[in-house]
Amino acid sequence: MKKYAISRKLNLLTAVLLGLSAALSPLAAAAAVPDDNGQLELIASKKDEWAMEDSGSTVYRYMISDLDGNSRLEVTRASMDPDTLDTDFHIYEVNEAGSGLSECAVPADSPLPDIIVDSVGVFHDEENDLYHYLFTDYARTGEGRQTDSLYSLTLENGTVSTRLLCSMTAAYNEAGDTTEISYQDDQGNTITEEEYNSLISSYTSSLIAGYLELNWFGYDDLNSSDTAVITQVLRDAVSQGEGDTVSGTLGLEFWTTYFTEVDDQSNVMLVSAVYENIRTDEETARIYPALTKSLQEFCAAECGTTESISGIRKKAEETFKESPDSFLSYQDNVYYNVRRADTRVLSILEERTSYSGGDHGDQVWKSINLDPATGAEIELNAVFKDMTALKALLAEKLRAAYPEAQFFEKEDILKDIGGEGQSPFTWTMESQGVTFWFSPMEIAPYADGTLKVTLLFSENEDLFADTWKEVPAGYTMMLAENQPEILDIGQDGRADTVTFSVDGAMESEEMTITVRKNDREVSYKERYYEWNGILMHTIDGRDYILVEGVGDNDLRTISVIDLNGEEPSIASTKDAAFGGRSIPGDYTYYQQIPENPENFTICERINLLSSYSGSKDAWLENGVITSDQKDYYIVDNIGMTSKEEIRGDLVDLYTGKVIAAGAVIPKGSVFTFYRTDGQSYVDFKLEDGRVIRLIATDYNKVEDRNVEELFDGVRFAG
Repeated sequence: MKKYAISRKLNLLTAVLLGLSAALSPLAAAAAVPDDNGQLELIASKKDEWAMEDSGSTVYRYMISDLDGNSRLEVTRASMDPDTLDTDFHIYEVNEAGSGLSECAVPADSPLPDIIVDSVGVFHDEENDLYHYLFTDYARTGEGRQTDSLYSLTLENGTVSTRLLCSMTAAYNEAGDTTEISYQDDQGNTITEEEYNSLISSYTSSLIAGYLELNWFGYDDLNSSDTAVITQVLRDAVSQGEGDTVSGTLGLEFWTTYFTEVDDQSNVMLVSAVYENIRTDEETARIYPALTKSLQEFCAAECGTTESISGIRKKAEETFKESPDSFLSYQDNVYYNVRRADTRVLSILEERTSYSGGDHGDQVWKSINLDPATGAEIELNAVFKDMTALKALLAEKLRAAYPEAQFFEKEDILKDIGGEGQSPFTWTMESQGVTFWFSPMEIAPYADGTLKVTLLFSENEDLFADTWKEVPAGYTMMLAENQPEILDIGQDGRADTVTFSVDGAMESEEMTITVRKNDREVSYKERYYEWNGILMHTIDGRDYILVEGVGDNDLRTISVIDLNGEEPSIASTKDAAFGGRSIPGDYTYYQQIPENPENFTICERINLLSSYSGSKDAWLENGVITSDQKDYYIVDNIGMTSKEEIRGDLVDLYTGKVIAAGAVIPKGSVFTFYRTDGQSYVDFKLEDGRVIRLIATDYNKVEDRNVEELFDGVRFAG
């Protein structure tokens, strides 16, 4: 198993439920991993009391936890009915004497949500010392309808309780497109989307939030009579780290919208526009509805629309008619850099570049810093103790960093910024400090470019409010291209300057990617059309920049640049991309933003019975992207239709274990790609929810027959 199992969804057994308030330390002490004091060995010795062999289509999954935080471990056995999708589970807890296991009571009238998931949002009620776990129950409620019900689950004094909070029902057409969404309260009454979000917010607003990673394992892992072997299996499932933890981080994904406008007669490009968008993923949206709404509103206000592009086109047409020979396309582009994304702060930097005639274009920086608990913007005066001292320090550092700059205000260079009724500062909250961004023409001429100042927590402790001084043990940060970043590499108390830059025209054969640390640099050449640079600080105290590039035929690579020596160096390169997903009925690709160095998703191109992308969970270890996950989960929503009867083995949705060999699937069935080991088999979801495995005897053959003889809809790249 992975050395650190601390993912974006924090593990209660190994991590701190890092909160959304300043009161972090008490919670850290309360939720720390208890010394198991032989509990795992006890649970292993009682295997016959809680473990059951799989039977027919029923496959059991197990996990170790301390759901009630009382330092007495539990083992959970759970299963899902493959036909009804109903979940059943039993929880066994070490008794107070530490001599045996007691089965926890589950009231007969308590609905059981789907708990066999990778992670769950958890909220701590400090007043009552009670942990609330928010699970979603997915149910088909009619033809083309699905209801997602949000439940709170608690374990207290040996009794499991569940409470329905609210529900959302979606209707789908035959193409899989959502045609209607409705919302219900805990009594089934119809409510608005705003009321739905408010219900979740009101339930969780007074609680300290985090994530719990659920490390499930199967009966095959327990197939031993040796207690020591089983104890080790349980210990691996607990996945204890080595003391440090990663802050609970937010799940984000982004996508890009493109607009082009061409003159009908001359075919000249009049307008070109690119707009990035960011949103919370489904899990984060469920736990942080207020944050989700604030982020959505911010991006909607910045993103161009058909109407706004039409307005730009009209102006471009006028300029083109006046000077067709010297005309340059009008542009409007918005790009985002996520500077911090954890349960305490979401900080996003926006870069807007535009051109609407004249000698040069415009570049404007904008930022938003949100409190995930409330969705409200964090005020700068809540971060800094003394705003007057802050402005004085910023002015001093600007003069020192840019001695040649021709500041508009010679005496008080920040005279018109940051005061009451004045333009606000553009600032981003990062894991090591705060950076202030000044756009060209804001305090100095265009020729002076972007000016910026970073104030590290470690160098300016007296200036920052105590709430914000804590540096997470592990974190990531998207880098602004060609902008020097002030960082404390290795956290040795010394400021380092790190720059990520890409040079060369995209129509040329190669781009030059350069990473510079202080006065040393490393460069390499690639033919890239898109790229991102992301700083990763791992919990063992090491720093890397991961450069993701997109080349010919959409092939992607990730190069890992090691920053830990005096001179940066290329540690490794992998033919992969950061994770993403497609949604049925939605032709947009949503790319995940890697926000946790200890657990992020990568995608690799696979050619096995078709061409598609498969995802795996990974982490960074000694400069190498590493994964111990055997199977890839296929992110493309593609399927094939059988031309004849197909024979294969039915397997469990979660474990991949064979539950019925030699099943025959009729002609005309749709096989949707689901999972593969990338070498010898592919698992497909059938329309009735079952999963069937086909053995590949070659990249394009099933049982030595060409896959295109057996299926319609096969597609191979190239």
